Amino acid sequence: MFQVFAFFSLLVWIVFCLDITSGTSTAAAPPTPLAMTAIKDQSLVTARVGSTAHIPCNLNPTSNPPGLSIPDDFITLILFYKDDMGGAPIFTIDARARSLGSAPHISSQVLEGRTSFDLTSSPAVLNIKSVTKEDDGLYKCRVDYRRGRTVSTTTYLSVIGKCVPCRL
Repeated sequence: MFQVFAFFSLLVWIVFCLDITSGTSTAAAPPTPLAMTAIKDQSLVTARVGSTAHIPCNLNPTSNPPGLSIPDDFITLILFYKDDMGGAPIFTIDARARSLGSAPHISSQVLEGRTSFDLTSSPAVLNIKSVTKEDDGLYKCRVDYRRGRTVSTTTYLSVIGKCVPCRL
């Protein structure tokens, strides 16, 4: 599975480093987020160093049987984990004692000052500003409900470095 991510990352890097139609380097282009692609049960998000990455999080209680809704169910906790952070959450929204809209957003020291969570987009996203190569990795969003099952979303963030030097 990792080989698929590595291949895709290399392909995106090549596309960004060379303008296929003109053969000129585009390495000086401003950093921009690239793409989100679904791969089996997880998605792949690609971002350039210095841009903002948008890590999706499914807030829908899809694990309930079709046609069965749980009355008075609501989100109580949203946790983001990164594969190499020792199991501690890197971002938390704790709505166990208050509404989701007024719950505090808490970032780990690694992401301090670089994150925001957008509940209004579909899917909801964790925005990581000023992406660095260290942000590359597997992210898991866990959403706990008061009564329903926990829903998890897994996303691989592939960070593309600046193309210096940009030779193939």
